[in-house]
Amino acid sequence: NSEMAINLFVLGTLIEKTEYQQKSHSMLKLVSDDVKSNIYYHANWARLALMMTEGLIEVAIVGPDFEKWAKEVRKQYQPNLVLCASPSESQLPLLSEKFFPGTTRAFICRNKVCSAPVDDPAKLVQQINTL
Repeated sequence: NSEMAINLFVLGTLIEKTEYQQKSHSMLKLVSDDVKSNIYYHANWARLALMMTEGLIEVAIVGPDFEKWAKEVRKQYQPNLVLCASPSESQLPLLSEKFFPGTTRAFICRNKVCSAPVDDPAKLVQQINTL
């Protein structure tokens, strides 16, 4: 159940479906007393609570080198990071209007507010690590 609640929260963020996020909140609320009393047996629920409290780091990578950039980002564990990558324009809200032909760029977003484009994978990883 905790994994499904996390999936609902992340998917709701990616496709901007607040009802998915609300369902995730409701699921967490049902087990919150158990999580508080014995967190060691409810680590995944605690992870969801962290995501909800701290917010997700949303990374959008668009362009021909999207796979290489995504691989660099995935080298380090970030429990509250959501990565969305594509070689071209996409209808996903996180990737929408971020494609620049012939170049790969990345954006770090939080709560639907994105940074200026990043044009180097090393800089992207560095910026993520400072959050």
